[in-house]
Amino acid sequence: MLTQKPPSELTMKIIAYKRTGKNLAGLIEEVALLVYEFPVKKLHWGEDDCSDFFCWFFPRVPSLIERFRYIGKDFEAYLYVTLKWQCRTYAVKRKDKRREYSIICRRDFWPQGWEEDSFACEHPPALLTETARKIFRVEGEKITDSTSKRRLIYITLKGADYITCHVVETVAALTGIDEDWIYTCVERLKKGMASKKERMELLRQKRNRTFLRIYRIHEDMFRDYDCRNKETLLNKLIQEKKRLAAVIDEMSRVPASPTHKDIAAVLGIPKGSIDSGIYYLKNALEDNCA
Repeated sequence: MLTQKPPSELTMKIIAYKRTGKNLAGLIEEVALLVYEFPVKKLHWGEDDCSDFFCWFFPRVPSLIERFRYIGKDFEAYLYVTLKWQCRTYAVKRKDKRREYSIICRRDFWPQGWEEDSFACEHPPALLTETARKIFRVEGEKITDSTSKRRLIYITLKGADYITCHVVETVAALTGIDEDWIYTCVERLKKGMASKKERMELLRQKRNRTFLRIYRIHEDMFRDYDCRNKETLLNKLIQEKKRLAAVIDEMSRVPASPTHKDIAAVLGIPKGSIDSGIYYLKNALEDNCA
């Protein structure tokens, strides 16, 4: 007659925890040690890979303990089966990440001259050049024309995300409008742009991931000589290019600056006033620069 093997010490501790609700922290620490050691002993991974896998897997440990039910098999058996599958999943993800990194590090992956185009302008140009003084009808250090004052406010708020304290002070001095009021308008527009910026960032990430997949498919097509595989890859490539086009189209519809409607809502005036004011400034600038 076969006798059932008694539960392991760790299994007994987990059963006791299930009954009393005590010592969860101690159990997590004990299980965490087994998690770290598993890839070393079973898969002969290096220390760096074991550490990365441990950080990736560790948040799952409490739920593993909670889900375990003793039905004659120790917790270790349940843990090792889970770790075996999770190690495979992690290895696939690690391979993909390394391949992505090797692609990203390639010089031909990036457009030529991108470093030169990415510099930041630390010293913005003067707010009012001679051309601007003429357009806004500046006399001395003040704008006397009320229409020009409004137009300067419109164009200032249009660039709310890039407005500095110096610009606000200068606009306030030129127009005679309260500086705090201009700051308030700028801050309201910045808050309104926050969600649009978040949306744009998500779309950028989606675009970059799609572009990376397209690049990888091109590499696979170059290396694979099987016609059937090439056809499958070609179909994937067509789908990814459609996704990329859709993302780029969606990005083009996310405004990069406050819209005329946003500015009108902040100022409490009709949108048409903003439209006509900024339209005039654009035409005036083109005429004076021609």
